[in-house]
Amino acid sequence: MLRSAGWDVVVMDRARFPRDKVCAGWVTPGVFRLLELTPDEYRAAGLTIQPITGFKTSVFNRTVGRVLSAPAHAIDTRYPRVVSYGIRRCEFDDFLLKRAKARVLESTPLASLERRGDTWIANGTLEARVVIGAGGHFCPVARQLRGQHDDVRPVVAKEAEFKVDDGGSDVEGEVPELFFCHDLEGYAWCVRKGGYLNIGIGRRDKGDFNEHVEDFIGFL
Repeated sequence: MLRSAGWDVVVMDRARFPRDKVCAGWVTPGVFRLLELTPDEYRAAGLTIQPITGFKTSVFNRTVGRVLSAPAHAIDTRYPRVVSYGIRRCEFDDFLLKRAKARVLESTPLASLERRGDTWIANGTLEARVVIGAGGHFCPVARQLRGQHDDVRPVVAKEAEFKVDDGGSDVEGEVPELFFCHDLEGYAWCVRKGGYLNIGIGRRDKGDFNEHVEDFIGFL
């Protein structure tokens, strides 16, 4: 949108694209509208997009000692319309970056940011009138301006995403499965996106995260 408005846009990122991001990987129809992108246009680019029309929700890792008890009964919620689209973040982010037609500086972390008059200077050489930080909890722009790291506790997560055959999983593509931790401080997921399956878990607190990962593996 900035490019179409006539701005000269440069995207600086320490990663190289396509890149992975720990994320179950779905976006709402509202996101597509904001991006002025249609699901059909995205699908026509040969990228993974899975319509989602419901969720199966339950609780896992109710532990007694270190023995898993039976999981709570799953609640099957269905909607008469598509409420989300499953995507692969490595594809989605790369597609949006190319679509933006901005200049891209990959493998380039932000090392310094200073203000000179009405201009920002990044890494001592890149000049810009406006700087937008989009790095979440660990945003280097925010860190440079604040002078310290974000003191908000970030969510800790692990995931695996891999290809599966047609009969390789009983997870329905239209209905992702969500499993809340018994203390409601996190949840896990199994999300089928066409020929890919994404399995992961996220928690607010990293202190006992590995125990919950082990519980989820045992549950699976």
